Amino acid sequence: MSDAERAAVFLAVKRDWRALKVASAAHKDDRKIVFEAVMQDGGALQYASVSLKSDREVVFTAVKNQWRALEDASAELKADRKVMLTAVKQNWLALRYAADGGMITGDREIVLEAVKQDWKALEYASSTLKGDREIVLTAVKQSWKALEDASDGLKSDRVIVLAAVKQSWRALEDASKTLKDDREIVLAAVKQHGPALKYASAKLKADLEVVLAAVKQEWRALEYASAGLKAEARIVLEAARQDWRALDLAAPALRKGGLAAYAQKRQKLFGVPPRVFMRTILVGAQFPSARSARSSGQGGAEEAGGRSNSSSSGGGSVLQKLNGHGVHFAAQLKKRIADFAGVQWGEGHRTILLALGNITKHKAKPKWQKGV
Repeated sequence: MSDAERAAVFLAVKRDWRALKVASAAHKDDRKIVFEAVMQDGGALQYASVSLKSDREVVFTAVKNQWRALEDASAELKADRKVMLTAVKQNWLALRYAADGGMITGDREIVLEAVKQDWKALEYASSTLKGDREIVLTAVKQSWKALEDASDGLKSDRVIVLAAVKQSWRALEDASKTLKDDREIVLAAVKQHGPALKYASAKLKADLEVVLAAVKQEWRALEYASAGLKAEARIVLEAARQDWRALDLAAPALRKGGLAAYAQKRQKLFGVPPRVFMRTILVGAQFPSARSARSSGQGGAEEAGGRSNSSSSGGGSVLQKLNGHGVHFAAQLKKRIADFAGVQWGEGHRTILLALGNITKHKAKPKWQKGV
């Protein structure tokens, strides 16, 4: 390569670094020519010779101009702290080019810099730094998903896990066994998504307040409640008000008539006739107690028996879901609730049917109801 030819290529590259792309192999191995190109655009490093891709000054200059130039650097320089820190400060994605298990992914300053930009950088951190509380908390505060990459030790850190669960109930799944037994953390999860009760400890699945909060959010949470609370009428009725299918999840004791006994106790507390109670309290409508009704001077039984009061109360009744579903659906639901209450014949059964029919728009009498 003559001096004149070298000077001509240098001038071409000086005018536009892309001239390096069509230069000869000898010119691509010329330090002065390549250095001129990478000073303009770090991407020019891809056209440099293998030896110059290992030149620290050339690579550092390229990376300083464009962090993506790191992709073309030698493995040795991808482990160079100064080069990597320069790249990561521009974009955390540069951390992806660091060698697995190398010094860079274990460098606290570099990893923290990357995580501050984006929580996803935690994935590339060394196992040691995945156990660094400041780094993990920095990531988790951005997204609860970062908890998945945290060390097992930090999955037992209450502050970190609570910060994650407050963002999303899904973080409870990655929490340690100890924190799945933490009442505040589990409550924070089930108030967002009732079925998150699935990940709670056995102790909290038997906690009345926790389970009730879960069921209020989503009736399907009843599936994960303890056997004892599946026999708790208050909880089952709360779920049934949302969806009649919750009755299938109740304990056998309730399905075999336990609800009837509960209804009788509740009726006495409200001091209203059985039919009024069935039309209002049990099926989810709003109706004042006997005491508040007397104090307001209203006739409780007569007013509660009207159609408008039962259907417009906004009590969240499961029966309000009947409207628009057709006679067959209404009939099946009536039968299911009647069976659930443990009353299938006689005056008690007719009272239930009358109460249900009071809210339902459909007037047709199903075949199974005839003769009752």
